[in-house]
Amino acid sequence: MPSFLRMHLALPALLALLGLCLALPLQAASFGTASAAHTTSAGNLYAGGADLTITTPVTGDLVAAGGRISLEAPVGGDAALAGGSVDVRAPIAQDLRVTGGTVHIGANIGGEVSAAAGTLTLRPNTRIGGDAMLSGNTIVMNGDIVGNATIYGRSVALGGTLHGNVRIEAQDIQLGPDARILGNLVYASPEPLPAASLAQIGGVVVHAPPAARSGWSSPGISAGWLVSLFSPFFVFGMLIAGLLVLLLFPKASAGARDALARHPVRSLLAGLALLFATPPVAVLFMATIIGIPIGFSLLALYPLLLLFGYLCVAFFVSHRASSTRSRGSDVGRQAPSFGWQALFLLLALILLQIVWLLPVIGVVVIFLATVMGCGAWGVWLYERYSARKAPAESAALEG
Repeated sequence: MPSFLRMHLALPALLALLGLCLALPLQAASFGTASAAHTTSAGNLYAGGADLTITTPVTGDLVAAGGRISLEAPVGGDAALAGGSVDVRAPIAQDLRVTGGTVHIGANIGGEVSAAAGTLTLRPNTRIGGDAMLSGNTIVMNGDIVGNATIYGRSVALGGTLHGNVRIEAQDIQLGPDARILGNLVYASPEPLPAASLAQIGGVVVHAPPAARSGWSSPGISAGWLVSLFSPFFVFGMLIAGLLVLLLFPKASAGARDALARHPVRSLLAGLALLFATPPVAVLFMATIIGIPIGFSLLALYPLLLLFGYLCVAFFVSHRASSTRSRGSDVGRQAPSFGWQALFLLLALILLQIVWLLPVIGVVVIFLATVMGCGAWGVWLYERYSARKAPAESAALEG
């Protein structure tokens, strides 16, 4: 699986976490605004809020999401954390799954770790007992990993001890003076590691350079690196999802796309409301026995909201592109065929990936666009409801 896919699978989760919510014990934590929590009989804890600080031990699993999460008490089971900022300061007995804009891990993790972030840091006192998969834009690894490690990023700096085999794909790889790799190292980067760094590796070292550069590569960004970023699997998956939506819900997709074009500000506000309100509402439902199925259903559907929001933006861009093409042509007034829709949708998805590559501003633009796309679906549904309600009210008044 290419590095771009691994890095970008974190994007929907990252957007979800910025919306906030799920995890931690109601009686054992301090919450910020708009927070809610639910504790199961098995000791599993679910909560959400803008600012979560976990200060009481969790006996079971922990599932938490929020604007900012600080784990300051041990977890007896697995932990799944998602937030704009996540700081793990207490040990986790089993596996850790974490995603966020900024993630810091500074405690013992008994099992495996899967982490994706814009900036990911493992502090010197970190010890991962199992395998680790780390992906992000900037990765600083100063802890110890007992199992094998797979690392994907643009900039990777190693300063700790990796006991197993290691695979790294990055544009820039640095081994600090205290870094040790006891197993084999397979790495892909534009430049080979300096000879002095090879002495810090106990096993076999294999350098797999990226694809050959072509004439259009720009300074600091090779053609091979850009090709690796444009994962065909990610774009193809989103294209298939988009085409299914167009086939199954043609009127709905057109309605949401048009709502985004007519009401961009209203769509943004509605999207923010949906992203920030859905998880706490779901957790509140889960706090009551009768509402648990509803709460879990809302949480299960939450990633679909982000997917549909992203696709709505792609529909909007592809529709604008196809409209520009048809202007002045003989078929300008005809709806484009499904083949043309597929082609322009593919181009729109590629364009969104190009925007994502822009430093800093790319993430902000994609986030806001996805939020607006989520809100556009809500605006379209509200307009449909209002349109159906108005004739019924008129008929009732006349009667």
